[in-house]
Amino acid sequence: MLLCGCAGTQNEMAEKGKEMKKEMELCINGEQSMVRWEGNETVSGLMDMLDEEGPIDISMHLYGGFEQVGDLGRDLISSDKRITTSPGDIVLYQGNQIVVFFGSNTWEYTRLGTITDGSQQKLEADDVTISLKKRD
Repeated sequence: MLLCGCAGTQNEMAEKGKEMKKEMELCINGEQSMVRWEGNETVSGLMDMLDEEGPIDISMHLYGGFEQVGDLGRDLISSDKRITTSPGDIVLYQGNQIVVFFGSNTWEYTRLGTITDGSQQKLEADDVTISLKKRD
């Protein structure tokens, strides 16, 4: 029975992940980026935040020469694991900061998604704003 319960939960999360791909978008400096969102509890919490607050604009700052970091303004549930990121990865850091990579790093993060269209190259600029919103 325990295995059935786990399998059901994984299937439910996979379905929820498919729904989130359709419902949430990320823009970098006003231009939409294609993102494959993770089907996890943290992304669900981000969707709930958008339901409550509407679109979110996050002022990012360049850090370490390989990422942009911005304060989300509130904590989300996280499940940090030591991972090595790749260009385009979107992660949650310390429960309340969004990090988007145009390079690579190894640290403890919660995966949120991956930019799939190469638009992470726009992140190499000094002043970047990312926007999250529910898709119309």
